[in-house]
Order: sequence, then structure tokens, then C-alpha cells
Amino acid sequence: MIGDIGLVKAEQPAYRSIRSKSSLANSPDNLLLFCAEGLVRVEQSGREVTLEAGSATLIDTTVEGKVIIPETHRGGGLVLKRSALEPMLRSNHLDNPNLIPKHDEILNYIKKYITFLWELQPESAAFQASITSHIHELVALMLGAHNDVAEYSAATGGLAAMRLTQIADYVKANLHRRELSLSEIAAQQRVSARYLRSLLESKEMTFSKLVRDMRLEKARHMLTQPQYLFVKISTIAYDCGFGELSNFNHAFRARFGQTPREIREMAKKSARDT
Repeated sequence: MIGDIGLVKAEQPAYRSIRSKSSLANSPDNLLLFCAEGLVRVEQSGREVTLEAGSATLIDTTVEGKVIIPETHRGGGLVLKRSALEPMLRSNHLDNPNLIPKHDEILNYIKKYITFLWELQPESAAFQASITSHIHELVALMLGAHNDVAEYSAATGGLAAMRLTQIADYVKANLHRRELSLSEIAAQQRVSARYLRSLLESKEMTFSKLVRDMRLEKARHMLTQPQYLFVKISTIAYDCGFGELSNFNHAFRARFGQTPREIREMAKKSARDT
């Protein structure tokens, strides 16, 4: 459990699960965000949803229904609190299963969140509460959240966190390029550059500083790795997106208090001593 959220991961053989009234007598009031990695059919409240690999649905664990898996299936998801999610929605989207397509932007971010939670298992109560809040917001946005929830989430909540993560992911994947702009990231996310700029400003960050810091972190990492110990420092600088070696050396020392050469020599000495 991470706060009020449960993590689910399983490998299932082909099976047919039927939840009857008798088996629901002591069921907690929970919802399962089920992320499929293969073909799955869910029947509930007279509605049937067929999932393909990558798609998802929200299953009410207190309602009769069937889950049919025709072949061995690896999947997972999150157990959510209905009482936390329901007040965020414009209308009741929880009584029937709804198909969430595999290309849904928020769904794919939530999947990354799930991987992060499995790997980190955060113990801080405050961090767990923040994660719980963000995930419930994001699920509500997928299903249709109230305007006030959507506005809050976009400004400071789960959606804002998602956008900031997407900016960092895009920059990380494109550090080798000399020119990076917030406008191209905004176009990819289908939002305005002004909105993304305001999110960065809320964290006392500018886009240019974010890019420079990530380039410097990558360069420092490369300078300490055995496979790069004899690669020219200028080559590493250019591979990380710096156009001029003098600017790289100045920025590197300002950030880390040491020159790139000093960092490399320490790494070489450590390699010799081991």
C-alpha cells in the first residue's frame, strides 16, 4: 500500500472470474484500475468492455461481474478509494466499466507512476499523501473531472506534476541537440508554451536552466563512467549539447565546484584503486 492506494501486479493463466452477490458481502468499497497487457474481457452492470494490450478499465470490486482472460496474461494496476474518486467526477462514471485506450496520455503517465512506485516504495507519509492525491486526480481527469478539479490539477496538482515530468523526459531524450525549445514540447503536449513556462516558474525554474542543469548532470555522469574515461572532454561536452567548450567548463565548475578534468582524474584514481 502507498497511502490509500494499493499496487497490483500478477501473472495469470487463462481463467474466468465471476463475482457474485454472495462473494461481495464483505468487499471493501474499492475500485481497481486494471491495466491490460493482453486480451481481457470485463462484464459488469450489463456492459462489456474488451481490452487490448496497453488499454485499461476501472472495475468496481463491489459489483457483480466477470473478468475473462483467454490466455496467460501479465497485468497490474492500482486499487483506489471510491470515496476519494467519486466527488471529483462530473457524473457517475463508476457504475459501468469504461475503456481507457492505450494511447491515452494520462493512462501512460500513470503506468510510469506505477513502475516508479514498485521501484521506490516511498515511506514518507507526506510523500505518500501527495502521490495518493495526484493519482486520484489523474484518474478523475481520464474519466471526466469537475472543472475546479481539472483547473487545480493543471495548476498545482497531478496534471501539473505530469507536465513537468514530461518536460524533463523530453529534455533528457534530446540533450544531444544544440537547440531545444519549450515551444516544441508544448506542441507535443498540445498545450501552450506559456502554460508550461508558468509551471516551471512555480518551481522557481526556467527552461534554459533546466536544460543546462540536465546537460551538466549527464556530463558529470559520463566523466565518471569507465567506458568514457578516455573519451575527450570536448566530445562529452558536445554530446551533451554544449556548443562551446569554454562555456561548458565555466558552467561545470560553477555547478559542481570542480572542473571536468578534476572530476575525471578522481574517477581514474578510483578505478585504479579498485
